[in-house]
Parts: sequence; structure tokens; C-alpha cells
Amino acid sequence: MKEVNRSGLCLCGCGQKTQIATRTDARKGWKKGFPQQFIMHHQKYLKAKEKHPLWNGGKSTCTGYVKIRVEKHRYLLEHRIIAERIIGHPIPATVAIHHYNGRDNNNQFVICQDNAYHKLLHLRTNALKACGHPTWRRCYFCRLYDDPKNLIIKNGVYHKKCRALNGRVRYRKKLELLNHGADDREPEEI
Repeated sequence: MKEVNRSGLCLCGCGQKTQIATRTDARKGWKKGFPQQFIMHHQKYLKAKEKHPLWNGGKSTCTGYVKIRVEKHRYLLEHRIIAERIIGHPIPATVAIHHYNGRDNNNQFVICQDNAYHKLLHLRTNALKACGHPTWRRCYFCRLYDDPKNLIIKNGVYHKKCRALNGRVRYRKKLELLNHGADDREPEEI
């Protein structure tokens, strides 16, 4: 339970006297017979002020990204604010920010003109880490990186042999299921 308010003054700093609690409520910090901590609705205003012990300067994190409070109920991503300061004007919503070392919480990034270019950067980075060639692509079926000259890049990226082998395997499994289902049936009675 929170510490009991013995002064009888509202803890938001307004200097007004609070009411005496008629019941004990641990969530609100009330203890029966003692003054309440806040006048009704004062604690929600305190949360937005620097006086609150949990105030961290208006920063919060969301899925690894740091958000900064710019107005009441309005937060912006920190890396987008930094990018706008560097460029000198607001960036469009279509612009993507690529953190080139993979960590979202630091501010080492590349400004991409759109999300397609951002995805291309990730594709090339992953290929460089895996095989040492940023232009190579990964086969969908065998998961090995290879030169694009040896791959078919149409409705996916794959080796011709891998796709044919996968098609034969799927065909055999389908036949097994059909034959297995026919063997399990009981003979009909005449």
C-alpha cells in the first residue's frame, strides 16, 4: 500500500485540503480515517507534470523505438524528429528510416525515400552477412544463397531444380493421402 497522506494537503502541490477517506482502497492509496492523497482528478494532472516521481521527460518506448511527447496526447518517434532537424524540414510519411546497425533505440540511421528501398537495404544486408555477397538472393525452397543468374526470380526466388523437386514431393504426399484414405475404408456389406 502507498504511504498514507498525514498532512491533509493535496499531493499535486495545489495546497488545497483533501477529504477524509471513508473506506480503505489500496489502489488509490486511501486508508479509512486518514486524508486522501489527492482531490478528485488532481492526480491525472500531476502525471503530466515534472513533479511526478515517474516523469521521465516525456519519453516512452514502443516496440523498441523511443517516442517523445511533443504536445498533450501527441508523441513522435525520436529518430524522425532527429531526421527532420538534420534535413531542416518535415519529412513525408512515406519516408522510411533504416537503422543500419539493426538496433532501434540508437540514432544511427539512413533516410530512405520509400519502404521499398528500406526493404532492399535489409535484403542486401542479410545477404552480405550470410554469404558475403550483397547481390545474391536466397532460394525459397533450399534456403541457400546463390548468384541471381542461377535463380529464377518470378513469383518468388528459387532454383529451377528446387521447385521441381518440391513439386514432386508435394505430388507424392497428395497421392499417399489419397491412397491411404482409400485403404482405411471398410468393405461395403452386400
